Amino acid sequence: MRNAPAHPRFPAGGPFTEVSQAAYSPDGELLATVDVDHTVRLWDVARHRVVATFTGRRESVFSVVFAPDGRTLASAGWDGTVRLRPSRRPLDTLTGHTGDVFSVAFAPDGRTLASAGADRTVRLWYVATHRQLAVLAGHTDYPTMSRSARTAAPWPARATS
Repeated sequence: MRNAPAHPRFPAGGPFTEVSQAAYSPDGELLATVDVDHTVRLWDVARHRVVATFTGRRESVFSVVFAPDGRTLASAGWDGTVRLRPSRRPLDTLTGHTGDVFSVAFAPDGRTLASAGADRTVRLWYVATHRQLAVLAGHTDYPTMSRSARTAAPWPARATS
């Protein structure tokens, strides 16, 4: 990994980046990581090395998830956008949230993507056309989702007994 920018917990130029989330591809061969230096990295798990680095965000990346078929990677960031990286196509950016986007999750069939943001909404997107299908409003706290998008919890998640 390259050196991270100065951070209160790490010395300037140190060999650390603060990884905020990681997600395995469905086949387990790749690991996507996101960190505070606005970067998504794809790792070859068997060889322990970076095989791709995606940059270009203005703010930190907070969440990443692979589609169930492994062909699309979605990331959410503090710049208020969701980015899709489909294989064999250029980067797609989904806009609609009015604040940071905290999490993304694919439906089990991979055709719908849900994004949860600081605007207290969950937005549903049709992956093939990038069209927004619905805005689920009414949350009283910041929503976030599990990997399967089958459950939702306030952010930050509260401990339950």
